[in-house]
Amino acid sequence: MLFGRFRVFASLAVVCAVALAMVPSGYAGAIVGGDAVPPGAYPWLVRFGNPGEGYCSGSLVSRRHIVTAAHCVSKNPDEPDDMYAYFLTETRPYTVRVVRTERHPWGVGDARNIDVAVLTLERRVRTTPVRLVPSGAMGPILPGSPLTVAGYGMTEHQRPERAHELTFTATYRCDQPGPQWFCADAPRPGTGVRPEDSGAPAFTRVGGGRERYMLVGTVSNHRDHHTWFANLAQPPVNDWIRFKIFGDFDAGQVDREPAAS
Repeated sequence: MLFGRFRVFASLAVVCAVALAMVPSGYAGAIVGGDAVPPGAYPWLVRFGNPGEGYCSGSLVSRRHIVTAAHCVSKNPDEPDDMYAYFLTETRPYTVRVVRTERHPWGVGDARNIDVAVLTLERRVRTTPVRLVPSGAMGPILPGSPLTVAGYGMTEHQRPERAHELTFTATYRCDQPGPQWFCADAPRPGTGVRPEDSGAPAFTRVGGGRERYMLVGTVSNHRDHHTWFANLAQPPVNDWIRFKIFGDFDAGQVDREPAAS
């Protein structure tokens, strides 16, 4: 996804500017070195934004809420700028308007830089959400753990591609220090995420059935094949997401339906 919507916080501004300069005008690939996601594989994987300001990726975590990167959305929660969510990996794709965006209060512009936001859709959707990692559960992101990352790109004709996915490996080495982050590497240099994959999910398989995947992080930024993610298991992040889902704002319109128990 293009970084058209974001207002980059200071600690990432230089890196993002360099990354953007590397993306040719009018063309941006999806996850480099990845495989196309088959229709219906990850129906909760979302592309959102608008043609004028660009797009990001995100994950449906309740029937009305999407988790993504804070730098993909405006600071004003009541001005989503004609933003739409596109459920393109569904066997029957559809689109829903985004009516509210909210950044984590310790997010962009704060020294703690929790790069997480929650989007509220105008209505419940039929898609089954992905499970959200339990608060404090760090096992899935221990160094050496395999993680799948999936996101969208744009073709040279500015039309959405199918999502692409790639297996990363969690690592001790991390360009962003602090428990609000974790890092993972793509298989080799020249592969991995690119700026247009902001907000894309990092997830792991936890079993069978409709809730067989668990969301553990969202793409924040990268340096070649080395990527840092917002750590969704960190209690200040995880608890805030669940608080939003349970109806902290617009309680009469928000479904009390978390994606994980």
